[in-house]
Amino acid sequence: MIPTENLKFSQFLDIIFNSRLAPDEIKQETRDYVQVLETNYTEKIREISIALEKQNKRTQFERNKSVTTSCVKSDLENLFVSCIEQVRKDIIKRRLKAEVLARKKNINRDSTIKQLN
Repeated sequence: MIPTENLKFSQFLDIIFNSRLAPDEIKQETRDYVQVLETNYTEKIREISIALEKQNKRTQFERNKSVTTSCVKSDLENLFVSCIEQVRKDIIKRRLKAEVLARKKNINRDSTIKQLN
């Protein structure tokens, strides 16, 4: 026999067998008792399943929120990198212009010096 710690069921059995009910009545009472237990367990399983489903939805929502945050962060990082690239290109253009102007000044100065000589 399987050991059980269900004291209520033991009490139920004691009451049933000490009640001097007919075997058919014992059978019916036992069936009704088990049906009540089964209904309670089924209800509890349903409640836990609903709670689990709600928790899974919350978890999925948080995961989606995390992914969205990562995407936004990634978009901001891409924008930052493109801004840095644009600034770098602008600096290179300014340096190139400054070099061209410096060369023109040197050429003009050299030609002026040659004309003076």
